This record gives sequence, C-alpha cells and structure tokens, in this order.
Amino acid sequence: MKGKVIGLVGVIGSGKSYTLKRLKEEASNTSRLFIEGDFSEGIRQFIMNIYVGNDVPIDVNGGAYAKWKAHPNEIALPVFRDDAGNLSCGTITGRKLLQRVGEYMKAMAGNDVWAKWTKTDVMRAYNKACLIYPTAKIEEMTITFGSVRFLCEAQVVFDVATLTDKEPVIIFCNHKSDSYELNDHVSEAFARHFIDLGYKDGQDITAEVRRLLLNSEKDERFSSIS
Repeated sequence: MKGKVIGLVGVIGSGKSYTLKRLKEEASNTSRLFIEGDFSEGIRQFIMNIYVGNDVPIDVNGGAYAKWKAHPNEIALPVFRDDAGNLSCGTITGRKLLQRVGEYMKAMAGNDVWAKWTKTDVMRAYNKACLIYPTAKIEEMTITFGSVRFLCEAQVVFDVATLTDKEPVIIFCNHKSDSYELNDHVSEAFARHFIDLGYKDGQDITAEVRRLLLNSEKDERFSSIS
C-alpha cells in the first residue's frame, strides 16, 4: 500500500493535535512506520539554544508546553527600567515568543526559512529509515505535518511527497474545542481562508491548496503568507 504525506490545516484549538494523535494510532495499529514533521520545531530549538545553549526535546502535546505557551514569562532587558533606572522585567507568553521569533527570522532569512528547516529534518529521518527498514515498510510509511500555516509549508508537503513517492493529502481541521480561537495573526490567515470558504472539519482540501499554490503570485491576499 502506497503511503501518504499528510498535512493538517486549522486555527488554534481546531483539533490538529487530536487528528495527529489518531493518525499515529492508526499507523501503530497497522505496524506502519511514522514520521512527524513540525514546522515549529526549528523555532523551538532556536529558542532553546538561546536559553540553555543546546537542543532540548520538548513534548509538544504535554501539559507543560501548553502552560508555557500561555504563561507570561518574565524577561529582563535593558529597555525595561523602573523610575530609579534599575532593571525591571517585562513579560511575554511562550506563544508570542514563538510567533515573534518565527516572523523575525523569516524577515532575516526568507519566508520559507522554517519550511526549509523542517523539510531537511523530515528527509533526514526518512533517509535514515531507508537504511534500516525493508523497501515494503518504507513504501507504506506515513509522513505527517501537524500544523501547516503558510503556503510555503504546504509546498513542503507536496515536495516531500514527490521525493518519497507518496500521495500528498491536506486535511482541514475545524473542531470547536474549548481552546478554539480565531485571531488576526499572520500565522492564522491560511487556516482562516478555508473557514471563510465554508470547509468543514475533516475535509480534504488538497485540491484547493494546489490551486492556491498555482496562483500564489497572482493572489495578493496570500502575498504575505506565501
């Protein structure tokens, strides 16, 4: 059976993590190999290297990570000073830190900097698996990208599918969980496009994403997220 490269699209709290967990369980139940690509992992490891000096494994589905993203972390900077001129602390949530680092590095190194990082990371894992497992296991392997937020990230889904000879599939998640959130941040614009078009939770949006990629240079709505 030919494997798939699956990308998940959805706003905050729309069920992407739940869907990814289900895909992992399906792969495990059928003894298929599974590789998970995460477009935020490069950003997380960049931040970890700044804070602690090296890569740190993070359980992104764990409670500690969820709390860190919502928690107003204190940080002392030269611009934060009290009336007496002494250093004081400002705050920034983990989610806001991820967003700002992600966007600043895109401005410095190009919009696709994190997409390229993730593509390289996934292909490294795939090539390593090819050295270990028989061809039949590699062919039926599932590769996932748990949160596709930009057109350049969607392009990686198709690129990896081509490189690994698998079927690309992009699924829209729009479950209204307790943490469901609509906001105007640039990282949410791609998912909101599919909400505006009326797509439902669990729908296959591969064809629409292909159309957007083909017309990205003509469509000014997506010029900032391509």
